[in-house]
Amino acid sequence: MFNVDQASVLSEVITEAYNDIVKVSDFRELKEIVRELAESQKKTEEAIRELTAETQKAIKELATGLQNNRSDLGGLSKSFSYALENEAFRLLPEYLKKKHGIEITEKFIRTDMGNG
Repeated sequence: MFNVDQASVLSEVITEAYNDIVKVSDFRELKEIVRELAESQKKTEEAIRELTAETQKAIKELATGLQNNRSDLGGLSKSFSYALENEAFRLLPEYLKKKHGIEITEKFIRTDMGNG
């Protein structure tokens, strides 16, 4: 048998040990938290997949647009070059006559219209 002091100390130790024991309700709560985290993780992964797909699509569209812009700019550059050359051919005889006294007797004709 235990005396009163011993019984009191033993009671305190048992009470503390009992309070430190993980209870079934704690496991249930923990299971619910883990389930919620798993759901949240799945939603996050799906959102990342969707965002990745959208980003890849946007990048492809940007690349296509950039290629189109390059092509359009190249065409514009060629058109502008030809327009400048045409003006030069048209105005050069008068310029040469006024500034340098050179008279052109034949019309300038462009003979090379290559891709270069």
